[in-house]
Amino acid sequence: MNPPKVLVIAPAFHHYGDAIASAFTEIGYESRSFAYDGLPDVRAKIANKLMIELPDRLGSDEGERRRIRRATDRTIDVLRSTRPDRVVVVRGDALDSRFWSELADTGPPTVVWLYDELERMTLDLDHLRSVAAVATYSPEDASALRASGFRASTVPLAFDTSARFTPRRADEIVFVGAAYPTRVASLIALRDGGLAVRGYGRDWSHAPFDRLRTWKLDRPDLPWGREVDRASGYGIMAGAAATPFR
Repeated sequence: MNPPKVLVIAPAFHHYGDAIASAFTEIGYESRSFAYDGLPDVRAKIANKLMIELPDRLGSDEGERRRIRRATDRTIDVLRSTRPDRVVVVRGDALDSRFWSELADTGPPTVVWLYDELERMTLDLDHLRSVAAVATYSPEDASALRASGFRASTVPLAFDTSARFTPRRADEIVFVGAAYPTRVASLIALRDGGLAVRGYGRDWSHAPFDRLRTWKLDRPDLPWGREVDRASGYGIMAGAAATPFR
């Protein structure tokens, strides 16, 4: 008997989809991941800036429509060619109703995992009503979803045990990730309290290239490091004096 096939549909962000698919493989499933917003090379990244991000910055919603249409078309093609027995969707807020209808029509049991708060996403909750279950790292969101009739569970963020990293010792409190206002405020408060802090990522970075690619010139007035891959981020956090969770 062949093992069940699991398809992990996820953003390209830090290759989380690959890590989840690898975990399923380790416990006996046949699994693969698909990054619905993946940009495979420099040419694709430049086209994305010009055709999708630039129109958004100029006040048009055409870029956003193109992004969602492209991601949905590619994901439906993979879903049809793979014919999985199980599906895990990570976030999924860049996929339109055609994808969720395809899932409902083909019928594989599906879990949607949300590694961010609902308020930070553009996810249409009506799309989730056709899936088997929703998991979120936010206890508040899980409670709200259950109150709205969803089968929702709190699943804390996990550490990828397959990642190999070397701790980078530093007597600093560090945060690796997006510079949300609450995170910036937390690091500023810690700094003002006399503690050494540093933020890592494109939103914290003062490098000219990172200012350009994020379309933002202003940056938190804090020590910074540039964007790092997941293994490097683990090493930075493991070697730091402390790192905030959220």
